Order: sequence, then structure tokens, then C-alpha cells
Amino acid sequence: MSKILFLRDMSIKDYHDSAIYLAKQTEDIDDNDNLSDNNIEIESEILSLPGIKYDNLPKYFIDKDTWIETTNLCCLYCGITIGENPWPYITSAEENANLQTVYEVNGLFCSPPCIKNYINPQHEQALRLTIKVVSKLIGITCEDIPRGENKQQLIRYSGIGLTDKEFKENNMKTWIAFLNNTNGGGY
Repeated sequence: MSKILFLRDMSIKDYHDSAIYLAKQTEDIDDNDNLSDNNIEIESEILSLPGIKYDNLPKYFIDKDTWIETTNLCCLYCGITIGENPWPYITSAEENANLQTVYEVNGLFCSPPCIKNYINPQHEQALRLTIKVVSKLIGITCEDIPRGENKQQLIRYSGIGLTDKEFKENNMKTWIAFLNNTNGGGY
């Protein structure tokens, strides 16, 4: 696979066009040749950059013991790569044949406060189910999740502000403080 450096103000079409130009220069392709197969291959190569194989989003949460510990997927709210301890966003639940509750996962987050920031307050069932699963993950019954930092405070969104690391640390501090306050300092 070719390595392509993406430059500011260049679109995929620009890269596509320059790749065709380069192919014409190096392979003596004239303007009358059909480049559709070549176009598809080049486009596919560009769209798959930088060649990272991303994890698959888990479809279900059953229990803490079977839940993933790490992922290279990004948080649905802030866009930060999650890394360790992914927190699931749950939208529905059903019992399976073993009478276990199986929760449907519709996204991952880097922290519970990011979940709270993401979920529309009108989606009460999703929030309730997500809080139930978060409680299972930490082993403490929670009644709510605190809101975290606004993603617009990230440097990537405003040009000034918090780094990804600072943003994630602040949200986890908010989460731990919340747990300590609601559980008598026992977390």
C-alpha cells in the first residue's frame, strides 16, 4: 500500500486526481484509457488510510467478566481513542435462553461523563439501561452519571483548551468524585 501524506485543505478528490495523474506519468496511460478499476483501487486505498485495523464494536454486554478491557475505537462523544476501560452505550435489553439479561451496545465511550453528555435527555430508557450496565461494571449501584467536560474545550475543536489526556483525566476525576460523594466516600 502506498503511503500518502494528507495536507491541509486537500480533499480525497484531490488525492484521487493526483494519483491518476501519477499513474498516467509512470504507466504511460493516455486519457482515452478506462481508469475505473484503477480509480476504485486508489479510492479504496485512500479511504482505508492510515491502514489501522480497528476493533469491532461489541454487539452485546452480558456481564463484567465477558466485557472487553481495551479497544482502539474512539469515544462517540469526544472522539478520543478509548484505550482501556471502554464504557458501553446501551439502548435495549432482552433475556436470552439462559435467563441472562443481554444488553445491546450501540457505541463506546472513554468515560461515563462522556456518555451523559452524549445521551439525549429524552432517551430515558437508554440512559437508565446504560446506568444499569455502568453499575455492573463498577460493582456499585448508581442512580445517575454526572455530566463531564464539554468536548468544545478540546484543542481539536477550539484551537485552545484541553489536550485529549487532560480532557479524559478531568472526566474521570469528575466520575470518581461523583462516586465518592454518592457512596459515602467508598469508591
